[in-house]
This record gives sequence, C-alpha cells and structure tokens, in this order.
Amino acid sequence: MMTGVLNIANLITFMRLLCVPFFITSVLYLEAGRLYLHYVPLAIFAVAIVSDALDGFLARVLNQRTKLGAWLDPLADKLLLISSFVLFGAISNMPQLKLPIWLVALVISRDIIIVLGAVFVHMFKGVVHLAPSYLGKITTFFQMMVILARLADINYFKNELWAVAAFFTLASGLDYILKGLKQLNVK
Repeated sequence: MMTGVLNIANLITFMRLLCVPFFITSVLYLEAGRLYLHYVPLAIFAVAIVSDALDGFLARVLNQRTKLGAWLDPLADKLLLISSFVLFGAISNMPQLKLPIWLVALVISRDIIIVLGAVFVHMFKGVVHLAPSYLGKITTFFQMMVILARLADINYFKNELWAVAAFFTLASGLDYILKGLKQLNVK
C-alpha cells in the first residue's frame, strides 16, 4: 500500500486531472463535425465521475487522506466542471450539448466568488478554512448530472435538472459566503 502523497487515492485524482484536457479536446473535435467521436467525451466524463467517487471512498476506507488530496480533489472537479460549462455554453454546432448562458454564468460566477472570497479572507486573516460542505457536494453532483445528461443527449426533465442545479449552486454559494464572513469576524 502506498502512503504519503503518492497513495492510490491521490493517483486516481491525478488521473482525473489528466482527463480534463482529453475531455476538452474530444468535445472540440465533436463540435468540429467528427460525430463518430460522440461517445468519447461521454466516456471520459463518466470515468471522471466514477474516479471522483472512487478516490474519496478509497481515501476514507484506506485512511489515505492527505492535504494534497484535499486540494487536488476539488480542483479536479472544478477544472472538469468549469471547462464543461464554458464549452457547453459557447458551443454552436451541437445544440444537443448547448447549455443556457444563465446557467453557465451562475456556475462560473459562484466559483469566482468563492475563490475571491478565499483570497479576501486569506489577506485579512492569513488562514482560510475551506472545507467541502454537503451543499457543495450536492451542487457538484447536480452540475455533473447536467453535463452527463447533455453528453448522453437525455432531454427528459432537462429544465427541471437545470433548475435543481441552479438552486444548489446558489444555495452552496451563499453557504460559502456566510462561512467566509464568519471567518472574517472571528477574532
């Protein structure tokens, strides 16, 4: 069994980070008219989702939680999701992948606000305590389901799925803002 930074959970997270450029490239090739590649971005995204669940599970079960993993895991999620939302908001040749700009703007704005808030707290307090919340995990789940549904061309309840993802994106964003304000008020 690997210990320290190079453990199985972190290696799976590294693999998920490596999925991001391949995912972006496969979507761009798809939009360029190479429709025979339709299932490649779906497969890459599905592997990333499964690896997200797997690395967290293994880190807990094998007691392989590390500071590096605590930073890399959400970073891998954010890179995959932000690139997905940007691509699917800007895509023009593939209407089945297109996402409404309001949803794309909401997802990206939330993450920008969280990052700016963390920088602000760090500037004034020197330390930022950013622990993943249940709301954040639920948000990530629904955002992943939005992208997965677009990739799988599942249109049943798409508006409802977008609304649920938007609700949790807003709720978790407000939750992180409140937590940041609390950290600023601690003496």
